[in-house]
Amino acid sequence: MEHFHLDEFARLNSPIHRFDPRAKILSCLVLLFIVANLARPVTLGVAIAVILLLLKLARIPVGLIARRLAWVLPFTGGLILVLPFTRTGTAVLTVPLPMVSLTATADGLSAAVTMALRIVGALLVVTLVMTTTRFNDFLRALSDLKVPRVFVQLLSFTTRYMFVLWDELRRMNRARQSRAFPNRGFASRRHTRMTLGHSIGLLFIRSYERGERVYLAMLSRSYGGEIRTCGHFRLFGRDVAGALGIVALGIMLFILDKGGWTWLISWK
Repeated sequence: MEHFHLDEFARLNSPIHRFDPRAKILSCLVLLFIVANLARPVTLGVAIAVILLLLKLARIPVGLIARRLAWVLPFTGGLILVLPFTRTGTAVLTVPLPMVSLTATADGLSAAVTMALRIVGALLVVTLVMTTTRFNDFLRALSDLKVPRVFVQLLSFTTRYMFVLWDELRRMNRARQSRAFPNRGFASRRHTRMTLGHSIGLLFIRSYERGERVYLAMLSRSYGGEIRTCGHFRLFGRDVAGALGIVALGIMLFILDKGGWTWLISWK
């Protein structure tokens, strides 16, 4: 079985890696919420630069960060491309089409840039947490933070067994290729469509059967709805200081986004 590791760089030694997972999750969650609500591109650019500095401090490779962004941005790229044509305002670009012409406005382009920066900033915060925390420690921290047990265990099982299902899918594909199954012409061959449909159904059946076997194996080992662990986290002063520093950074970005300290004085 060949697969990537979610926590490949979580065993490095840096101040971010030594950060208590519970404090890291809570503080980065506050930072994520603030970044997702920033409205000025300049402030969002500052936030992204600061998060990139934290990733640099954690010695996370640039290639890994780019790959993580490349996985998610295609799903939101369509919204970012359409957004400039959905706002009214001063026209800056017109795209002629056979039936209608689309006009991009300055307000729409500004909204698209802001949306793109928000998505990048949020993804970088998530990348900072997931690449500097071992997956088992991440799940244990969620349990300590009183996240519902069902959610934590579902996340654990899904992450662990999606690689098993991916390996099963690869074996099925290799078996089809060994029987001279055509890899092309999917839309034009009825036999090809039927074969792939049967393969998807068979994969669901095998997944269900494997899940039943895994559950019975867990019951035979006294599983009662809770996964017990031997290790426990210890919260030190540096962890509290680091969490407060990240939260303070988010608050400063929010104040800067609203216009600086003058906004805070006027709000009072």
